[in-house]
Amino acid sequence: MHQSVARGMQRRSLGVIAHLRVDEKAFQRGHCYATMVADSKRGGVIDVGEDRDKARTKTRSNRLLGEKKGRIKTLATDMWKACMTTAQALFPRARLIHDRFHSIPYLNKGMDQVRRREVKQHKERKYSRHALLKNEQHRTQKQDEIFHVIQEANLQVGVAWWLRKEFRAIFECNPCPMQGSTSNAGLNV
Repeated sequence: MHQSVARGMQRRSLGVIAHLRVDEKAFQRGHCYATMVADSKRGGVIDVGEDRDKARTKTRSNRLLGEKKGRIKTLATDMWKACMTTAQALFPRARLIHDRFHSIPYLNKGMDQVRRREVKQHKERKYSRHALLKNEQHRTQKQDEIFHVIQEANLQVGVAWWLRKEFRAIFECNPCPMQGSTSNAGLNV
């Protein structure tokens, strides 16, 4: 199997790559990670490697891309500081982008912090977390009732929910130049 993968890697033509996506994925318990590098425009995986440290990422990108590194226009990463600084060092001309899958969890966390603060004053709002985090079409009837009570009460968590909704709408507006579609659009950093 390793020989056939090596043969396929040699025959593969990367062509012109202008838009990259780098992401880490935990694949075992503990701190075992794999780093995936993909062509965001064409959707193909370019490389998957072990770990997520700077030295291995630098070696991998030099081996894979070589002189093409200077032609990368956009680079989508998560919001882990080490990943962002490594990406900026390796691809200084690339515009750093965060996609919605890495941005929305921060908004969810912020909204939940506001909710927790308000629950201390309004004990009846104690079980409102899932009503706020779920999409409208996935809420149960009880969650929908809780949601509407929160919206009508004009609490700060209602404002936080609205801001998160508006933020999500950004990703559905215009096609991202990196993607050609709105489904995985990113925000420039």
